[in-house]
Amino acid sequence: MHVPEEWARSQRAASTRNLVIQIAIAVAFGGLLFSAAISGMIAWSRGRYTPRLFLVAATLSLLAAAATLANSWPALIASLETTAPLQFQLIGVVAIGAVGLTILAALIGLAIGAMPARLAGASRITDNEAFPLGVSAGLVGAAAAMAAAAVRTPAWAQAPLVDGAGTLLPALDVALDPVTSFLTALAVILTACVGVDRITASWTERKAIGIALLAVLGFLAGGVPAGSTAAGWAVGGAIMAAALVVVYVTLLRFDPTLVPIALGVMWTVKALGFALHRPFAGATAGAIIAALLLILLAWRWFRLLRRMV
Repeated sequence: MHVPEEWARSQRAASTRNLVIQIAIAVAFGGLLFSAAISGMIAWSRGRYTPRLFLVAATLSLLAAAATLANSWPALIASLETTAPLQFQLIGVVAIGAVGLTILAALIGLAIGAMPARLAGASRITDNEAFPLGVSAGLVGAAAAMAAAAVRTPAWAQAPLVDGAGTLLPALDVALDPVTSFLTALAVILTACVGVDRITASWTERKAIGIALLAVLGFLAGGVPAGSTAAGWAVGGAIMAAALVVVYVTLLRFDPTLVPIALGVMWTVKALGFALHRPFAGATAGAIIAALLLILLAWRWFRLLRRMV
């Protein structure tokens, strides 16, 4: 089969570009989470910390990730090499997985546990207005995410996600998959809100810098381009960047405790959309359970943050 040299060059260039974007995403979001965790450790040593939130967030993240890993055991076994002893490979997978999941859970817990002290001086919206405004922010974010996905994903790349079909319990995989990502996003977005609030002195100074930082985070949230053409990816990233800036300027800067509700609505809309597509058996039931879990998580974290701030 003849492969044109021009096509091969464009694919290599696209792979290099995507690698650079992946590194930028990892540095941006991983750096935010890591810095928030370090700051949480410092706050804990100074007595300005909420250990209860650390335990809840770390435990939920670790249990959900461990259950997801155990449920994906058939796919893990299938991915192992046949040229190495099976026992050694299994020990390596379990050990690396346990260490990685524990570190991630600890980072999430440390970041979230420091939030009540960091949000203590932030402004607050009344309880009667906070919940509907948080839902509104989540709906705006969900609409922006759907619009960005429609623009960003080429027609040839539009395919249902069927990874869960290879697990022991497909419904369980779909139900637990959003839990850790929700908690990670909660820690990152709250950290970003606190950081922008401090940089801009509660939106009284250096507003351009705050807008630029939020726009970069929103743009990078779209991931990497699906193909060699990056035009649709850039437009989708611009949509997400604009949505994050607008939501922060109009709502989140007045009350960062709206973040759990907004994220919960976004993740719930995504789960319900997955349920409508029904890509494999058990996907609908798992997506409905995921939506219920996300609603519960969003509400509980919203109440916890507002009660402890």
